[in-house]
Amino acid sequence: MKTVKNQIMQFFANQFQVKERDNGDTFVCLGDSAPSWCQDVCREVHGGLMPDDWRYSWISLAADSLADIDPDNWEDETHEIADGLIDVYNGRLLSWLASNLSRIGYCDEASENGLPRENDLINMIQAGQYEEISETIQSLVSEIESLADDVEPYAAGFNMCGYMPDSEPVTFPDFESAREYITEEIESREIEERDRGNWGLAEQYQKAGEHAENQTDEFSVTVNHFAFWVSESEEWLQEL
Repeated sequence: MKTVKNQIMQFFANQFQVKERDNGDTFVCLGDSAPSWCQDVCREVHGGLMPDDWRYSWISLAADSLADIDPDNWEDETHEIADGLIDVYNGRLLSWLASNLSRIGYCDEASENGLPRENDLINMIQAGQYEEISETIQSLVSEIESLADDVEPYAAGFNMCGYMPDSEPVTFPDFESAREYITEEIESREIEERDRGNWGLAEQYQKAGEHAENQTDEFSVTVNHFAFWVSESEEWLQEL
């Protein structure tokens, strides 16, 4: 099951679309239905630039790649993703450099970092483009991780079937934590029933606990007319 960070990154990646200008040129942008937080992420990742075709393209492609990677490895994968996005056509490289004077600074930065190894103009421009792409990906990762820090999309609780929960459901940042909460609640009731000598009911709770431990997505299990459940908010990705 994908982590919350993966889910946010995938949802974000899915909001992009390719459009065509009157002159036939294509460009990447957020779709009209993208929630406002996606606009905020793009604005931050632009780093002070006005809306820029190059940045939007890199943001979209990087998000799509990162969505399938363990977030623990996002930082390590930045180099490989950035390297794969460098242009190999001289015309596009020159267009990138000419599109904004600030991009000369990335070439200077690359030179200060010891890049490129081959001292010619095209390699220098590629090295500068790599610097900007890397910066873009690092900023994207930072923004998505920041969003994920405050998210609790999973709720867990228990209630008599057909009635409201006995207490307010508890929210969690990930499914595993919510599942553990419910499993522990079921186990505590199993112990109570064993202490009372209700062996049959205790066995039902034991089986329910084993069932809960094996779940990988939202679920509900019923024992002694009580439902124990974990659910995921339907709107959490829209409401970040």
